[in-house]
Amino acid sequence: MGRGLPIVLGLMVLAGAAAARQPILVLPLVQAQCEGAVPCQPAFEFRTGTAQLTAAREPAPTCPKTGKPSETPGGAVKMTGVTQNEAPFTGTLAVEVTNLTTFRSDAGACPLNGLQIETPSLNGTLTCKNGLCKGSVLPAQCLPRECADASITTELRLLEVLDAPTLEGGRAIARPGLFVAPGK
Repeated sequence: MGRGLPIVLGLMVLAGAAAARQPILVLPLVQAQCEGAVPCQPAFEFRTGTAQLTAAREPAPTCPKTGKPSETPGGAVKMTGVTQNEAPFTGTLAVEVTNLTTFRSDAGACPLNGLQIETPSLNGTLTCKNGLCKGSVLPAQCLPRECADASITTELRLLEVLDAPTLEGGRAIARPGLFVAPGK
């Protein structure tokens, strides 16, 4: 009986720690393919890549401390073996995440109650040195403070690593997906 108590207490501590963590979505990255079954940006290749997105807990999306989106990181992206024209890449790459976000009615003052919108909601820059690229994605903007108690559902629509931001004509290098190698 004496041995069971430490095990139960240990499990309670682990359960509490797990509950305190933010939900995480980890996505493998593959070379982005465009119409005609060709890479969207053929000058770039990479060996591995992952995108890790994290869900914020209220009131964090309203940026209550500073009023700046950098207060609530939305995740991280890492790529290895990145080459441009077969040479290890050094420079920067853009990351853009588009979500479908639904704001449920909170019976309060949130001006977004009942709204559903598909929009670029996270963006960031990967810093690359000798083929190793990493960086964070941040919310595009903070939510209104009145929405701190609103329930929000976010559905991933598109995540892309690009050679430049979309508004600057960037082309996709990587997107979430799986690669199936041919049989031998």
